Amino acid sequence: QLYTLREMMGNDPSGTLGQVAALGYTELETANYKDGTFYGYSPTELRTMVENLGMKVSSAHIGHRYEPENDDAVMAWWDRALDACAGAGCRCVVQPSMHVGDTLDEIGAWCDYFNRVGEKAGTRGLKFGFHNHAAEYKVIDGVVAYYHMLANTDPSKVFFQMDVYWTNEAGYDPVEYLKKHAGRFPV
Repeated sequence: QLYTLREMMGNDPSGTLGQVAALGYTELETANYKDGTFYGYSPTELRTMVENLGMKVSSAHIGHRYEPENDDAVMAWWDRALDACAGAGCRCVVQPSMHVGDTLDEIGAWCDYFNRVGEKAGTRGLKFGFHNHAAEYKVIDGVVAYYHMLANTDPSKVFFQMDVYWTNEAGYDPVEYLKKHAGRFPV
């Protein structure tokens, strides 16, 4: 997960990737996407650089806020971003955060949004998922928001990437989540 090395990647992406490869890593998850580029490199440039170091970009943390008032623009953003991820060689694209809100309707709108993005990802041979933090364990109308997300996203379109630290920090047992929702956490 290159987010951990975000400062180093910002200052010297190629040198940092060389150090990561020297440590023996073979797969990467990016955490920097902007306007069709990763760390200032086109998808093809990044893929070539990484493959020349004996690694591959298997996943990307990218995301866009759900904005129903700008739906066409947001979905166009996703088209470009998903094309870039496919070009970089990704298998997975992971939305790294979301605004939880205060109602189950808001969570449901995010679920619908994620299902739509997941469908777009699938047409490119990509899998789409969501990475949690502690906020998604907020209880709304007696329901844990994260449970609501698991129940209201299509497993064929949306997977979940559990952040074990944040799950535990929110007071939940990561192992129980993994057991109860087997198959929803493939990465």
